Amino acid sequence: MTGPLASLNNEQIVSILLKAAHIVDLTEHVPGRVTLKVYLWDLPKLAFIFDGVNPEGKAIRIPGLKDFSVSVLQGTATVDYDPSILPPELWEQFGKIRDDPQYEPVFADRLKSVLAELSEKAQ
Repeated sequence: MTGPLASLNNEQIVSILLKAAHIVDLTEHVPGRVTLKVYLWDLPKLAFIFDGVNPEGKAIRIPGLKDFSVSVLQGTATVDYDPSILPPELWEQFGKIRDDPQYEPVFADRLKSVLAELSEKAQ
């Protein structure tokens, strides 16, 4: 793995996605793709959360994420993911965090579990 997020451990990945969950709204979800509403004033926060990763540069290095793009004009971010790695229900939990922070530990625990399984398979 290469790029700005290459050296992230599982806890850091969970932290990044939890922070992002608090500033986006899940507007559409089909297995393999989520569309998130990103308000203009939150775009700098989103960029900071991903620590300068260029979303258009497809530099996301989180397991299971295939692509990430932002449309400033539409105020959306689209995430393409592999549903065999990141289960669709995980994204449903992600989408509920902004309105109901009680989903945060549920999402975090499930994501940690998924990432641990991936780490075990890679060894």
